[in-house]
Amino acid sequence: MSLDALVATATSCTGILSIQSEESFSMLSGTCVIECESTTLTIGSAVTATIMGTTVFSGRVKKLERLFPEMFVRVSCNDILVQAVDYFMVSDDPEAPFQRNNISSLNLVKDLLAEAGITNVTSTEPTPTFVWGTNEDGARFNLQSVADSISFIAAITGNTIYFDRAANRVEFIRRVPYVEAGDVSSGSWITGTSGSLLEIQYSESSDRTRNVVKIYGRSPLTATRSASNAYLVVDQAIAIAHELL
Repeated sequence: MSLDALVATATSCTGILSIQSEESFSMLSGTCVIECESTTLTIGSAVTATIMGTTVFSGRVKKLERLFPEMFVRVSCNDILVQAVDYFMVSDDPEAPFQRNNISSLNLVKDLLAEAGITNVTSTEPTPTFVWGTNEDGARFNLQSVADSISFIAAITGNTIYFDRAANRVEFIRRVPYVEAGDVSSGSWITGTSGSLLEIQYSESSDRTRNVVKIYGRSPLTATRSASNAYLVVDQAIAIAHELL
């Protein structure tokens, strides 16, 4: 049974069966999967999806599936940052790759995103600041996607990158995936017409927890940092090694 238009809508889709939108710290580009009875969308079409009058996604179609005998269409979409995932940087001359010298993190991210055709980016530099390309070789990127490049910059500087639907721009800010002092927890839940909650799911896991960080840069740069963690039985380390450091 399809959802009433007052419950869920999606551009050029009729008889919507479900909408699933996903964003997380572990993925650069947000996704949305729409299942409906029919659609006139094509690959690359712009899509906006709403649930209970709230916009939950805006982006473009990446994949269309027509399922039989179920007799419905599955529309898979990504927000604009998928262009950074798709754009693989390959210099015409391997000796002259993309390079910047003495540049801030934000401006470097902006220049890399511009390679993928993404120009609407925040103008606020996150703190603490970090300068790239201070040696004569500069900060060079080649034979990797723009997504890998900017994700590396974000990881090194402790920042995150995401597409802000409300502001219609890419944000590059310091936003950690845990509650800090002064934070106020908040949330909202989609409810049925009776006002009762449909579902709540809460989980905890140590799958992505690391308590040891080791960094290798250009010789002789090495660094390590560790902290105790009550949720880990043994130390779990992550290594960051890159010639740009």
